[in-house]
Amino acid sequence: MGRGRDRSGPSELAPTLRVGASSGRSASLPPSRRDRPAVRPPTRRDAERELQTTDVEAHHIVYIPAMGRDRYRFLEPDAPHFLTCTAVKWLPLFAQPANALILLNSLQFLQRERGLLIHGYVIMENHCHLIAGGPGLARSISSFKSFTARQMVDRMRERNSPALSLLVWCRDRHKSDREHQVWQEGSHPEQIEGATMMRQKLEYIHNNPVKRGYVDDPLCWRYSSARNYEGLDGLLDVVTDW
Repeated sequence: MGRGRDRSGPSELAPTLRVGASSGRSASLPPSRRDRPAVRPPTRRDAERELQTTDVEAHHIVYIPAMGRDRYRFLEPDAPHFLTCTAVKWLPLFAQPANALILLNSLQFLQRERGLLIHGYVIMENHCHLIAGGPGLARSISSFKSFTARQMVDRMRERNSPALSLLVWCRDRHKSDREHQVWQEGSHPEQIEGATMMRQKLEYIHNNPVKRGYVDDPLCWRYSSARNYEGLDGLLDVVTDW
């Protein structure tokens, strides 16, 4: 078969983002809690307009319960691990190219300054997968999440974004040390045990956009390492010789 055309475009993460389509999960907002500020959550229309979700199915933003504290652990600290970082309540925060760029810039900094080794990655509208290693991996991932959260909150505040109120409303009850929450807790690290597992995880992450129906070929999704593994230019430097 020929390569599918690039439907992601040169400057957009995806032209049509189908968020929360017919998943069988409740679309109701979480109940109010005493320790939360008295903030009226923005309407779905406000959030969808701000997050630029344009597909018809995106008009059903799904709020799901936050996952519990991460039971996964980094085993060998410097070894490659498969990681998943998810936006709070699966909000499509990374559908905006500016927010996706914040993630990319942070990863580039960690590669340059902390020795982070990226073997694979994909950025979707509400989560990202990494296969990464290097010294102090757990610390690097923690820095990645805290820095990108601050950057996105600052950007929303500067633009007086209605989506900022969602990050207050969706904050987990035990997160009393902050006003906003961007990421779900944890990164669910799974240590890569050998070449077979590495290939399986790479195939999985590169096919995420295909399974979501955004592109017909992994190479057409610019926010992933699929192109690096074909000898083409990618948005991040990727260690393909493992």
